[in-house]
Amino acid sequence: MKIFSFLLLFGTLLISSCALDSGMQFPIEEVNLNDHSEQIHMNSRQGQPLKVFKAPGFITIDGIAEEWSDVPPRKMREELNTGFPIEKKWDLSGTFQMLWDENHLYFFATILDQEINVSGEALFEKDGLEIYIDGDNSKNEAAPGPPIVFPPPAYDSNDEFIRFVPGIPDPLPAWGIYDVSNISFEILQTENGYNVEISMPFSDLPDFPAQPGHEFGLELQLNDNDGGQRQNFLKWFSGLDHSYYDPSTFGTAVLFDSVAE
Repeated sequence: MKIFSFLLLFGTLLISSCALDSGMQFPIEEVNLNDHSEQIHMNSRQGQPLKVFKAPGFITIDGIAEEWSDVPPRKMREELNTGFPIEKKWDLSGTFQMLWDENHLYFFATILDQEINVSGEALFEKDGLEIYIDGDNSKNEAAPGPPIVFPPPAYDSNDEFIRFVPGIPDPLPAWGIYDVSNISFEILQTENGYNVEISMPFSDLPDFPAQPGHEFGLELQLNDNDGGQRQNFLKWFSGLDHSYYDPSTFGTAVLFDSVAE
């Protein structure tokens, strides 16, 4: 009888252990971030593309979140290792939401940052939001290592990333691939950080048809400067600082023919 009870207990523990292992998701900081493990990590997160719902009506670009209450927010949660770990969410955290209509792609980012600082010399050293788009989702893979020429060879005619920096009145395309003169945006400072609301005309997004089912590459990055240089940054999808030269590290989104409710 004792032997039977022991076997029954052992079997129960074994089944429980397997069930836990099958559902476990290791935090990014516990993964050895070489290229191979990072690709496994991204593939495990990709799953289904992020659904971009249709806008229920006209979107006013004013930095106010009221029109976005029914749109599910997505976290920018991949903290890259800079040697300055983020200790509290109000030091740096953020979510974003997206919508689309026949003419525009819309973004709304809610950013918690207790100190808005744009004193960094280089643009990436300043507080701000970066949006990466691969219009046809081709995800061209870069050669190993950072490029020595710019724009990077892996960025083709429909790849670009654009910066939105507090206090700077214009959108800032990194490589000059997109025409950004028709982008409308508003950065609104809040009690605990700032909001960024953006409208991008599809007419200025190469190889990006405004039609349900279209998939495109997407990444968002949030930079944080707390004193002269960037201390931290967060991404939505990738756990490596390769997005600026390697579109293959972007996630995937799809235009969804339904209104968020």
